[in-house]
Formats: sequence, C-alpha cells, structure tokens
Amino acid sequence: MSLATTRSAPQPARAGALVRVVCLVFAVCSLLMAAAANAAPGVTAWLERDAVPEDESLTLHLSITGDADEIPDWSVLLADFEILHRARQTRIRADGETFRQEVAWELGLMPRGDAVREVPPVPVGEWRTPALPFVRLPPGDSPVAGRDVVVEASVAADETWVFAELVYTTRLYLAVGARGTRLSEPRVIEGEATLRRLGEARQYQLRRDGRHYLVWEQHHALVPQRSGALVIDAVVLEAELSSPGQRSRRIRVQSEPVNITVHPPPPRPEGLPDGPWLPAAGFELRLEAPAGPLRAGEPVTLELVATALGASPAALTVPLPESSEAGLRLYPERPRLDTGVDASGVSQLRQVQPIVLLATAEGVYPGLELRVPWFDTRRGRWAVAEARLPALEVLPVVAARSEGHRAPTPIQTNGGGPPGVTGGQAPAAGPDAAAVSPGARELDPWRLAALVFALGWALTLAWVWSTARGARWRRARSRTAAGRAATAPGRAVLKRLARAARQDDPVAARDALLAWAAQQWPEAPPRAIGELAARLPATLAGPVHGLSRALYADEGDRWRGHALARIVDDLQRLPRETSAVAQRDGLPPLWPRPGV
Repeated sequence: MSLATTRSAPQPARAGALVRVVCLVFAVCSLLMAAAANAAPGVTAWLERDAVPEDESLTLHLSITGDADEIPDWSVLLADFEILHRARQTRIRADGETFRQEVAWELGLMPRGDAVREVPPVPVGEWRTPALPFVRLPPGDSPVAGRDVVVEASVAADETWVFAELVYTTRLYLAVGARGTRLSEPRVIEGEATLRRLGEARQYQLRRDGRHYLVWEQHHALVPQRSGALVIDAVVLEAELSSPGQRSRRIRVQSEPVNITVHPPPPRPEGLPDGPWLPAAGFELRLEAPAGPLRAGEPVTLELVATALGASPAALTVPLPESSEAGLRLYPERPRLDTGVDASGVSQLRQVQPIVLLATAEGVYPGLELRVPWFDTRRGRWAVAEARLPALEVLPVVAARSEGHRAPTPIQTNGGGPPGVTGGQAPAAGPDAAAVSPGARELDPWRLAALVFALGWALTLAWVWSTARGARWRRARSRTAAGRAATAPGRAVLKRLARAARQDDPVAARDALLAWAAQQWPEAPPRAIGELAARLPATLAGPVHGLSRALYADEGDRWRGHALARIVDDLQRLPRETSAVAQRDGLPPLWPRPGV
C-alpha cells in the first residue's frame, strides 16, 4: 500500500510543471503580439460629411496611434483648400498593462473652387492617408443675411401622419465670438408629440457674403402622438458676444415657432393584409435560416430581420410567421433592437427576432411566408414588405447505435426469482461462472465520470499550489511595470515643456501643457490653458495664467518662460487623477476663427 502511494506522488508535480510550461508559452506569445501591436503605428482619416453645400466647410479628422510623434504634412491641402482651423488632442489609452498614445487632429477646410471634389492623401511620416472624395451640393438657403447671431429651427416637412417620425433640426449661426452660451431645448406647446436627440451635435463653417460663420447643428426625432395641429415652441439662445474693438454684450435671440399638421392614418386599400399601423420612410423584411439539413426532433433558430428608416421604435411592431402544419412548431424569443442615425440625420432601426423552429416528424413542409403592410411617408402611399423561406425538407432522426452495441436482452421473471433468471432457478455456481461474471460487466459510466473529475481536480490543485508561491512577486512586478509605463510618457512631455519654457516659446509650451494635462486627466482633459490653470493648486496656477495672457496679448509683448520652467518638477509630482473633473457643457465652446 505504501509502495503505491510513493509511485503516485510525483504525478501531480509533473502535471503542475506541464501546466506552468503551457502558461509560460501563452504568456510569451501574448507579450510578443502586444509588443508588435504597440510598435506598429496606425493612421486613420475620414470626413465628418461626404456631401456639403458649395458655401459650407467640411471637417477632416485624422487619428495617429502607436508612433504618434509624426506630424502630418498639411501643405498638400493648401492648393485646393483654405484651412480655417486646426486642433490637436493627445490621449493615452490603457490596454491591460500597456499604454498607447493616440493623437487626434481636426481640420476645418473650405474648398477654394467649385471643381474641388476630393481631399488629397496626406503624408504622415512613411504613411499616406487615402484620398477622400466628397459631393458638392448647391448653396443652401440661410437666414444669416449679414447678421452676427441667428437661431433657426426647422422640420423636414410641415405635414405628416400620426406616429410618423419627422427630423426636427436646430441650427445656430455665429459670426462673432460667444461665451456663456445657453440654448433651450425644443418643447411642444400645442398638440402631443415626443422629442429625442438623434446622435451628437456637429459643427461646420459657412461662408456667406465674405463672412465666416460657425454653425452648430443638432437633430431631434419628432413623433406626433395624435392628429391635429402641432406647434413646437421657439428655441432661445442666451450668450455673451465679443467682437474685436468692442465691449462684450449680452444677447437673447430666438427662432421662429414650428407649425405642423398631423393627419390620421389613411384608409387601408382592399386586399392589403391586416397588420399594425407602421409609418416609415423605408422598411424591409428578411427571413434567414441556418445552413445545413433539418432533422426531426432537432431545433434550429431562424432570424426575422426588420430594417426601418425614419420610424419610431414604438411603431416597429412586426407580426410573426405562422405555420398550419401539425408537424412544424415555432417558438419566438425576445427580439433585439439596434438604433442608429444615417448621414442625413434620419434614425435607423434594425430589429432581429429569433424564432426556434422544431419539426416533430420527417417530410417536406411548405415554406414560411410573411407579408407586413406599412405606409411610405416619403411617397404618401401604402406598401407591403415580404419575407419568404423556401420549402423545408426534414430528414429522419439519426440512429445513435454503434457497430458493436448489442440490444439489451428482455428481462424475464418467473416464479419469484431474481431478474434475469428463468423459471426461478439460480445460475449454476462454479469456477467458470465466478471468472466470467465480473469481466462480463461493462464499465459503469458514472464511475468513469467520477475518475475524470477527480483527475481534473488533482491537476487544478497542483497548478494552484505551484503558482501560489510566485503570485505575490508577479503582482508587485506588474504594478512596477504599469507605473513605469504610465509615468514614461508624462516625463517626456514635461521635458518638452521645460525646453519650450527655456526658449521662451509660448505656443510650444501651450501644446506641451495640454498634452501633459491629457495624461493627467485622461477621462476629462482640459480643452484650454485657462481651464487647466483652474485645476492646479494656487502655487502652480500663476505661471500657467501668465502663459494664457501671453498667448492672447499683442505681438510686441514677449513672454518669459523662467517662471513656468521652475514649476516643471512640481507638476511631475502631482498625483494622477482618473475620474472626470468637470461635467462638460451641452454646447461646445463657440469661437470661430477665420484663418489658421
């Protein structure tokens, strides 16, 4: 007994060593893949809008990840575009125990001629962004007409149907600088309707009569709840305006109210299938089945996909397909709804309805068909969306018999003897019977499962025991590596700040300070030097305020950076904050700039 125990003792240790080797191989592969991913830079470019009127600007976004020290060569844009503004933001993203730097550029571009239809590739070190084509539209009607501030509210149409979605758009035109802006939300003052935001607000620039206007635009989904007159109250803007050479003044500007006529659902034409009232700008149905044969008794999942454009989520009620066949059963599950917004601001809905199909018998069954009536709000007429599934061929059940399996012998009992004994007589006892009976029994499946689980627990305990001793050392090493990775980018940025301060370069010092602040407050980085100074202690905020004043002072006043250079070491010792410091405003800062 002791000999058997001695021989089985090294097995858990060998299993633990094997587990450690496998874990080490996976860890090395993961580190190599992470290092390769961090070393390889990535450059992505896109346009905020791919269709713009001829008198409006477009916004180019460019993102650099990995080796983000490269500066894009913007000179390739100057032949066809006027650069209205340029902004740069640096972010540090955490990926497990590694940190990756990302630099995001945003440029406002105004085409120099009507023939410009493409943003050329921009070189970024060894990389080049792809060419970005766009469409030029005719000049849009704008109510600015030389005014400094205009608030406009509009809808896509002044007539609609109950439960049909309309896009309500608010635009703010600014030709001068504004601060302390507060724009009221649209509200219904007559009738009944719901309003919800569609995506985020966007900004672009407009040039009209030789003046540049910054335009802020926000879309809402307006859904009338009953027929009749519907009135949306005026949107009110309160702001403080500042113009060069003039005093700041407080203004209050409002839009015109929006009046809409809401019609009840039109009568349904004859021959149209019954269904709920579904108004939409576009509607499609699709019924999808998994590939492969169907077998009796084996459930499969179908998907009924409904895609709607310009429809309310409450109105998207799709009936389910039905089958009159006795051997075919359908069991619907909970649907999934995805929402989005297209480029024109119209909402997009995609509902996926899983349906479990179960055939109880083999054979060929008729296909499934679903016809859903809906009302086309763009054309003002009824339409029918259809989804079909072809005939279903159900195969018989596959017999689960192995080649060597023998059917069990019927059990017969006769005269009170034990099961399997005929005529109440006991089996003959003898050496042959004693030798054959234990070997003839098959291995108990429950006993085999118990052995497998016991072996698994033994391997698990061996792995836990072998790794417990080094867990504390690995955690300490992980924290040290993460700390070094987190502080390395900050030290490099502060070196740039010290060099810019010694060279009395206020622009470079501002960029370095904002880059350091983006690492210090990654979730809510300050967007301006003044906001950064407000977050610093009073002993450190003074030189930062001096830099802010120098940036907006006259060109004759030269900035001296010795005071800022003295606080670099104090900035490095500040604890890093990971929580958001301030809640951002509903409106972004509105400071249009006519040039770079």
